[in-house]
Amino acid sequence: MAGVKGRKAADLGISSELVRSALRTLETEAAGLAALSAAINNSLGEPFVAAVEKIRAASGRVIVTGMGKSGHIGRKIAATFASTGTPAYFVHPGEASHGDLGMITRDDVIVALSWSGETGELRDLIEYAKRFHVALVAVTANAKSTLAEAADVLLLLPQATEACPLGLAPTTSTLIQLALGDALAVALFESHGFTALDFKALHPGGKLGARRGGGVDRNHHRRRPAPTHGRQSALALGRRRDVQEAEDRAARSARGRGAGLYERGQGQRLVRGGRSEARRARARPRVAAHRRRLAHDPRKVGAGFRKGSCAAKMS
Repeated sequence: MAGVKGRKAADLGISSELVRSALRTLETEAAGLAALSAAINNSLGEPFVAAVEKIRAASGRVIVTGMGKSGHIGRKIAATFASTGTPAYFVHPGEASHGDLGMITRDDVIVALSWSGETGELRDLIEYAKRFHVALVAVTANAKSTLAEAADVLLLLPQATEACPLGLAPTTSTLIQLALGDALAVALFESHGFTALDFKALHPGGKLGARRGGGVDRNHHRRRPAPTHGRQSALALGRRRDVQEAEDRAARSARGRGAGLYERGQGQRLVRGGRSEARRARARPRVAAHRRRLAHDPRKVGAGFRKGSCAAKMS
């Protein structure tokens, strides 16, 4: 019996130590968040506003990037941006050096996370941003780092003690990065009037999508146009131009052969339908001319519409 009581006492001592460890971790990380709040209220406030304005003014997307634990935080920040009305996606620095730089355009804004600011995998991306004049927002704790010096906007994070007792595993530092990303996302969607209905349109699934509170309407997407991105609009305009050019070319070709009229909309079907539709479109003027000849020669009416004939297929 005494042995059992002794083990219980030992277990209680271990549990108490684990609780104290958890409390030390939370207190250390809370101090880091307090330092971030103080920084935004002082020297970090102006760059924060500049970062929000630069992202708002961009006609492209937000490209979030980072390596290691900063990369994991970056993925979450990009997801939060995207779900709250700021088009964004994550680009891995290593993959960027092997072709994914092609995902980034001059209309985009890069948000690069690196606590030290000297992450080697980010160098190709930094050089790309310089070469093609892509806006770069740096999130780092080292003001003299390569990343900080290359940035258009520097979000300098406060120095913080890691909760890891070895001072090695990113804990407080990644929490600060995540909190700053959330602050950017919320400031952005508040500034452009993002509503619960907009969130519903972008997040229809899961428990959040199923909620009807706050005036969310299931038919909202049927009455309001979907959020249109500048680049998507350009693609749509380019498609309309392709359709118009196809119609104009076909009409000129039909007039040149002296054949029948080329109907409006055939150019769009040409673009969508491929070769089979193109062959049918080329046949229509010939069929129309054949029908006109039949109208003036009653003897050929029966022959003109024999089973399997071109005219019969087109009718």
